[in-house]
Amino acid sequence: MPYAQWHYPFENQEVVAGNFPADYICEAIDQTRGWFYSLHALATLLTDTGGSLAHIAQDSPAF
Repeated sequence: MPYAQWHYPFENQEVVAGNFPADYICEAIDQTRGWFYSLHALATLLTDTGGSLAHIAQDSPAF
């Protein structure tokens, strides 16, 4: 859904309301694979401290 394209929620609320939810969304397998890879890479970068995994719960950001 192109929220930024319609400058939602600051303008065009009626356009978004009329087109939400989408009837059909199509994504290629490489798009979803890239999305999951990005999530895992970011989680690793944000939580990797190089030490034991026991203390990651205290050091990790809230996702």
